[in-house]
Amino acid sequence: MSDVFMFNVFEQLDKNEIKFTKKEIETKVAIIGISSRLPKSNNFRDFWYNLVNKVDCIGEIDSQRKKDCDYFFENKGIDTKKINYQQMAFVNDVDKFDYKYFNIPYQEASLMDPRQRLFLESSIHALLDAGYPEKKVNGSNIGVYVGSSNSDSIYNYDKVIYDSSIRNPISIVNNLPSMIASRVSYYLDLKGPSMTLDTSCSSSLVAVHEACKAIIHNECEMAIAGGCNLNLIPLQHEVRLGIESSTFRTRAYDNDSDGTGFGEGIITFILKPLFSALRDNDNIYSVIEGSSVSNQGFSFGVATPSIEGQENLISENINKSNIDINDISFIEGHGTGTAIGDVIEIEAINRAFSEINKKNYLPMGSVKNNIGHLLSASGAAGLLKSVLALKNQMFPPTINYNTPNKNIDFSNSPVFINTEKVELHKKKLLLGCISSFGMSGTNCHMIISNYNKKRNIPNNEDCLEPQIFTFSAN
Repeated sequence: MSDVFMFNVFEQLDKNEIKFTKKEIETKVAIIGISSRLPKSNNFRDFWYNLVNKVDCIGEIDSQRKKDCDYFFENKGIDTKKINYQQMAFVNDVDKFDYKYFNIPYQEASLMDPRQRLFLESSIHALLDAGYPEKKVNGSNIGVYVGSSNSDSIYNYDKVIYDSSIRNPISIVNNLPSMIASRVSYYLDLKGPSMTLDTSCSSSLVAVHEACKAIIHNECEMAIAGGCNLNLIPLQHEVRLGIESSTFRTRAYDNDSDGTGFGEGIITFILKPLFSALRDNDNIYSVIEGSSVSNQGFSFGVATPSIEGQENLISENINKSNIDINDISFIEGHGTGTAIGDVIEIEAINRAFSEINKKNYLPMGSVKNNIGHLLSASGAAGLLKSVLALKNQMFPPTINYNTPNKNIDFSNSPVFINTEKVELHKKKLLLGCISSFGMSGTNCHMIISNYNKKRNIPNNEDCLEPQIFTFSAN
């Protein structure tokens, strides 16, 4: 980055009264576009409305999807009366796809993993939200990073196709997990890195972390990052992992919690270096101050969380991000609602914040209580909730929480679980922490801040002048 270019950027910053150091400009990443498809919400504005208004998104499978699932089992000779579908937080219309818009033949689209379809659509929506139509990004050095896993459900689309006795080479390529990211790169002719990551529950936040690393190290000029998870045929199985909630709902940190509920979701972010986002006057939702990823190593079991591993990760990221721990405004927890997971998570936070003498001053919650555990997409859901909390200067209430877990010493903890919305202090800098821990032992922690660029408010005379607004539609 040239000194002349940096001078021009700082000259612009002074005019806008923003105070960033040169190091911050070079190492921080801006979130400039968002798109989401989540339970009971087809966009992130509806998602925020549901969080603020305490909407429980867990429910029964919808009639059309049940009809499709029953038809599948009938063709396999299975009595559908013996099939039980679990309650979870469902995304609507997972079978819908505008294949003509993408110039994909119907047969190819019908054999394509719905995660590919929906993440492709979500990526286009996120780019448009950022102000980047397709023609503006075609051929660019833009990376694509998505967290997703074929182990998130028993009946993935490739198994549905195979069990339906469809034998077509197109279906093989169209159902490879790697193609979820590559489909976006192919359609938009993007030249940056393109990868699907699977670290189990932490996959999507790790994907955002990897995208930030690529941006900071000049591997790409922008990135599309997020996560997607669908459970097309949500069977209620007799064989379980032992973490499933008996009520199908996650009650993170609650004394009556007996496991986690599940959900679906597709979340996409457009990321860009902070310096170029400022230069190009992009709409900045939030700034990623820093993120860290580590594996906990050896613990009591390969899938058992570690207090030391989580504590070290949180402390490392706070130190690396060069922030004042006292400025943190809230914590979006991992919050699986499992007996051991919640206890270990809070204890790790207590240790990481041990230098702070204040108690019960940090609101904390988990989006899983609203929309279930999105598995490989859960970290992106927590990040989305946190971005919107900073933007609206309010941390939303936690639902499905009545009595504190008796095995968690909240009285000596810096955090409290807020059951009502918490207005965040209107100060120049607001910081939110997001934790996403993987059953794989690979954990991710991220710190984001609000972007409060001061804008000149036009006077009444300026508002009376003609304003030009252009738009287009396909």
